[in-house]
This record gives sequence, C-alpha cells and structure tokens, in this order.
Amino acid sequence: MKKKNKFTRLAATLFITLSALCIFFVSCSKDPGPEIIKVTGVTLSKSTLALVEGETESLRATIAPENATNKRSTWKSSDMTVAAVDAEGKIVAVKAGNATITVTSDDGSKTATCAVTVKAATLSVTGVKLNKATLTLAQGTSETLTATLTPENATNKKVSWKSTKTDIATVDSEGKVTAVKVGAASIVVTTEEGAKTDTCTLTVVAKAIAVTGVKLNKTSLSLVESASEKLIATVTPNDATNKTVSWKSSDASIAIVDAEGHIAALKTGKATITVTTEDGGKTATCAVTVTAKAVAVTGVTLNKTSLSLVEGGSETLTPTVAPTDASNKKVSWKSSNTAVATVDNNGNVTALKAGTATITATTEDGGKTATCAVTVTAPAAVPMFNIGAQTGDGGDGILDSGTMEWVKYSLTGTNGMTFTGKTADIAWFSDAEGKNTATEPVGVRFAILKFPGENDNIVSLGASVAQATPEGSYYFRIIIEGVTSSNVGVLKVGKAWEMKINNVIWAARNVERPALFVSNPEDTGWYYQRNRYTGWSPTDPLTPSHDGEKWNSVVDTNDSWVTRNNPCPAGYRLPTLDNINALLDETSVDRKWVTQNGVKGYKFTDKKSGNTLFIPAGGHRDRDGKLSSPEEGRYMTSTYEEDTARKVWSTRTLYFNRNEIRPGLIREAVAYTVRCVKK
Repeated sequence: MKKKNKFTRLAATLFITLSALCIFFVSCSKDPGPEIIKVTGVTLSKSTLALVEGETESLRATIAPENATNKRSTWKSSDMTVAAVDAEGKIVAVKAGNATITVTSDDGSKTATCAVTVKAATLSVTGVKLNKATLTLAQGTSETLTATLTPENATNKKVSWKSTKTDIATVDSEGKVTAVKVGAASIVVTTEEGAKTDTCTLTVVAKAIAVTGVKLNKTSLSLVESASEKLIATVTPNDATNKTVSWKSSDASIAIVDAEGHIAALKTGKATITVTTEDGGKTATCAVTVTAKAVAVTGVTLNKTSLSLVEGGSETLTPTVAPTDASNKKVSWKSSNTAVATVDNNGNVTALKAGTATITATTEDGGKTATCAVTVTAPAAVPMFNIGAQTGDGGDGILDSGTMEWVKYSLTGTNGMTFTGKTADIAWFSDAEGKNTATEPVGVRFAILKFPGENDNIVSLGASVAQATPEGSYYFRIIIEGVTSSNVGVLKVGKAWEMKINNVIWAARNVERPALFVSNPEDTGWYYQRNRYTGWSPTDPLTPSHDGEKWNSVVDTNDSWVTRNNPCPAGYRLPTLDNINALLDETSVDRKWVTQNGVKGYKFTDKKSGNTLFIPAGGHRDRDGKLSSPEEGRYMTSTYEEDTARKVWSTRTLYFNRNEIRPGLIREAVAYTVRCVKK
C-alpha cells in the first residue's frame, strides 16, 4: 500500500510540472508579429529599348503585389561596355551593340528584362574631295579615282559616281574611269548623305604607242679626268607616244651625267651610266672608265741614305716619288747582298748577318733610283735564361692551400749565363705574359732557400701557401744579379682539403707545423701536440725543434693553455671529445682499417653523404722526443680533465690500432699527432 501511494505522488508531481510548461509555451506564442507579404513578381516599364550612343533613359520596375513587404530590387547589365545601368534603373548608351538589362527583386529573386539596342551616333558628311581634279587617259586605258569624305569619321560614307559623257568615258561604282574614245568629259562623285559633290575633268587622247626598248650609241666609254662626252639614246618603236628618258650614274664621284646624256669624267675609276624610259622602264647601260692624266715621274728619294742594324733587327725605308702628283708612284726594291740584308715589297729591311749591302728603290715609271747603304753588325752577347716547369715533392706540380713544399724549376742559360754562387730574387706578375706587375700574392711565402741546388741549373724554392689562398696560377720571374728570366714561371696552387663526416667538417690532412697542413692526406706530419703536464719539462736537446713549447711549469687554467697552444691553421681548431664520438658513431659512419698509398690507418665513410676521410696511424712521441708505436693512431683533442691530487692534466684523445678504435686519455707529457676540425 505504501509503494502504491509513493507511485501516485510521483505521477501527480510530474503532471503538475508538464502543465506548467505547457502554460508557459502557450503564453509565449500569443504575439505572432506583423504579417509578411511576399513578392510574387516584377515587371519593367519597357521590355525593349533603342538608344543612340550617349543617350540615357530610365526604366521603372513594378513589384507585385503592390503591398509586398520588401520592394527592394537590384539592376544589372549583361554588357556594361554597350549599356550601363545604375541602382535606380537609369540606362546610359555607351557604344553600338546589344545588352540585356535585368531587374531582380531582393525578395524571391523575381526578375524582369529589357533588351537594349544601341546604335552608333550619326556624324553628318560636310564635303567630298577627289584625288585628282584633272585626268588625261589614252583611249582604252583606265584609272581609279579616290574620293575622301569630310569628316573622316562621317557615319555614312557611301558615294555614287557619274560620267557626264558616257560615250567618251565611263566610271563604275568603285570610281574606276575607262577612256572610250577621244574627247572630254567630267567624272562627278556625289555623297549619299547631303549630296556633296566633286568633279574631275577628263581628257581622252588617242591610244598610246608603248615603248618596247631603248639603246645607247655606246655600250662602253673611256675618258681621262676632266673629259666629257654625250651619249645618245634611241627609243623604239620610232612612233612611241612617250619617248621621255632619265639618266643616272652608279658613282657620281667618278662620272656624272645630266638630263641630256652629257657625261663628265671627274676622277679615276669606273661607273655605269644607265638610261631609263619613262614608259615601260626600259633600260640601256654604258660602262665608263675614267683614267688619270699621266704625270711622269722625275725622281725618287729614300728617308735614309744609310742604315745601321744589329743581326735580327729590322727597319722600314720610305720612298718619296717626285712630283707628288705623279701618275704612277710604284717602286720595286732590291738588296745587293741578300745574305746580309733582305728587303720586301714594302721596303722592310731585315738584317741577317754582319756585313754590308745596298738597298735600291726603282720607280716603275721612268726607272728612277735611290739607294741606302746598310751596315749589319753582330749583337753583343747578352746573358739570358728561361724558367722550366714546376715540380715538387708532391709529384703533381701543384701546391695545395695550407701546405709547404719544396718546388724546383730548371733554368736554361744562354749567351754564357751561369748560376753557380749567384743570388736571386722573385718578381711577381698578375698575368701569364708577365706584363702587369703585382705584389707577392696574399698567403704565399715563396723564397729561394738554396741556389744552386744539386745541379748548377736547378733552383730550389721553398713555398708555403696559407689555408685561405685562392686556387689558381701565380706568375713570377726570377732575377739573378740583374738578369731577369726571359719567360714567366708558374706556381700552381690547389684547393685545401676538408671533408664533412656526420655533420663535423674535418681537415683531410694532419698538421705539418703550426698553422700549416701536410702535403698529402697520408702524411703524419712533423708536428706532435704535447699534453699539459704541470711541474715537468723534457730535456731540451731531446725535444724535436718543430714541436715547439707545448707545456711549462707554471700553473694556469687549461682554457688559456688550449687557446694559446692551438696548432691549427686559421679557421680550424682541435677537435672535442664530442667530435671524436661523432666520428665513431657506427649508426652514421662506417670505418675500416686500410692501407692507403702504403700508409696504414682508418678510413671513415659518412653513410648519408658518402664522404670519406683517411686518418693515418702516426704513433706518438715519448718524453724524450722519440717516436713510439708507429702503427697506432693517437690524436689530440681540446677536451681535458684535471687530476688535482696528482697535479696532472688528463686530455681526451682518439686512439686506434688495427684491432680497436675508441676515445683515449693521456696523463703524461707525451705528444700526439693533430687532425683539425673546422670552426
């Protein structure tokens, strides 16, 4: 019974709640608002409209029903270049053509259209003009007249043509006039609009007899300067209607011709005189040759009557023919002793050997002569020498940037040139011809360290090339006690080697001495970096001189020691332990113990790029400076640790042999080889 009462109370509560909600919604919907009247259609005041360019007209749109709530509408033209319409329905005729104006109601998108036709504006004709006021035609011939209306852009350009005497001449609709018989007539053109007229007075003459050819009384003519002659032209047939001809010279600077055929010779040369008929363009020619008035040669002189030359020397003799206006100034040349001196057709004298000879110039006109006595002497012996090709320890004749090599040049002396015991100097040039002087190239140190070398014609030069020196050829001459080499020597500089392995850029060669790489990637180098070892120093005589001072007995911070003693060239530094670990990362770098050009070491290959790097086994130097473990690789890094109890600086290294490769650690004052990385 209790459960039933509980259920009854719950149902009553639910009923009361639903009733309240119903009353609420009913009360909220009692105000429906104003009634909206929908648009059912739209019409325009005109469905078609014809306008002339520049005219305007407004269309009126009617919305149905009249009491529609939203009577707003929009206007649009299908071609605004023909007819434009604004928001009020005003149409402007822009140019000739057709367009559709559409009005669209905002409510319901009801539409109505008006087809608009725009015609071009009419421009009236004000006059007409023929291209000829008079015209003469031979019987049976024709010619077309051209009528020009004003203004040029008149709307109606139609014209009609008329002959006042069609038995004399006719004219067609295109203005083509045809002569029928001898007489006179007028050709009248009349515009369709405005009836404007113009007239051409026509005279028809008897049928013309055409020219068939023309001849000259001479086809060739020879004249001397200043002479003249008349050519006679004969036109055929003899009864040709138009016998008018014109004359022309191909070169008026040589011969001119007037309207009557009179030719005047002006200067030596050739010209062609052409006569041309007015009727038919028939031509005939005469080849005219103008020669100079002969002026006889009276003599000849040379610019020099005597000449001294050294064997191998040359000089040009210049003849002067008299008088200056002589017609023929040609001369011939001859040497009395061609073994001593020769002469060519231009008067160029060449000395061959010591002795004497006479050079004679003879005029072609009159055989006049002039002579020059030539004395040839032997040259003084001048010591000279040439520089041979470059060679070097590398064997390829090319020095790579950041290296030092001995390079040798063989010298070839002539005229008694010797080299033994003499001093030398270098002069640099910017081009291969040795024409433009230059200072010593930046980064190149090039000095004669011993001269002579093994032989008295071999010069040995010590060349060091800084890391940043551009690749290319550098040109120089050697100067030996005032005698400069006859040719230019070449010092060839190659690229510095470096290789990117696992995102670290390694120098491809060891350090030779501070700031200088070795010549070949297999070379270990003279330079060994000493570990920091406080309180100890080796015996000086046992220390290789090229190692330098790489430790001392004064305690300082390892940072300053590393900075002060960095042996790498500019732009490079000692590698860190992180760099070593990147090189030994087998996920990114393959490594293999190899023998390269007879040298043992490890070859590293970047798995991603394929770049390879060879690091040779170079051993290390003990405290006494002696080389140990030459088949092991021991390379210095800049990563260090300090053992304060033992007062020792421990430096991390790269260690390897044929069986293992790993990061190493040294706590002694021993010296390791150096391979640099790029900063």
